[in-house]
Amino acid sequence: MTTSKLKSDVAAIACNADGCMIQLEQSEENCTTVEYGRGVSVYFKKSEGTLIIKHSMGLLARLLGGESRVKVRVPGHVVPDVSIYGNMTDCTIEGGIYGEVKFLAASGSLCAENAAMENCTVNSADCGIRLSHCTIKGSLLANTKSGDVALEYVFATHIACRAKAGNIGAVQLNCRDTIFETGEGNINATLLGDEDAFDMVLNVKEGTCNRESVNVERNTAAFKAYAAKGNIAADFIRGGED
Repeated sequence: MTTSKLKSDVAAIACNADGCMIQLEQSEENCTTVEYGRGVSVYFKKSEGTLIIKHSMGLLARLLGGESRVKVRVPGHVVPDVSIYGNMTDCTIEGGIYGEVKFLAASGSLCAENAAMENCTVNSADCGIRLSHCTIKGSLLANTKSGDVALEYVFATHIACRAKAGNIGAVQLNCRDTIFETGEGNINATLLGDEDAFDMVLNVKEGTCNRESVNVERNTAAFKAYAAKGNIAADFIRGGED
């Protein structure tokens, strides 16, 4: 592994990598550190403050299923935007504060834990998504053809998750405006808040649902769930309850 330390602050991290594991971690150091293996190209575009990571799988790596890794340790005073492209690309985020986070790889996974983001966008043909104990100041927008979405103890202002084939699950979701939609898959959600404050729009074509839709004009929050082939289960947990 090669290690590089950047003297300048990083405003953005742009990754276009096939068959690569991208790890973003919070660092106690004052500078951004990058660790990367053979076949990975890393350079810093100082004029834009952008850390650029590239990796293309060669024929041998494709045949043997080889994988490269890149670890970026981000100091607390840096709040970079993050863009992930590629194919068979996995990204993990552990801690830290980020701006716009975009996962636009054709296939792979996005896992984030104990992280804060301005917004998070996922647009992928085949992607598994898992966010745990994350805060999203604005919106979480996820659109996949296949792959499950799992949200655990997530706060966001607006959430819209759509999976053509996959399950969507949420545990103690803290969001006042949520839309979940699946073509083939189940939706299971526990929402943090008072049930009486939410408008509920639940629609199942082939499957079961544990609640009726409720529309009250004075309500300030909304939860909408649509399942073409699958079941919907929604429950509420008031703040302060276990």
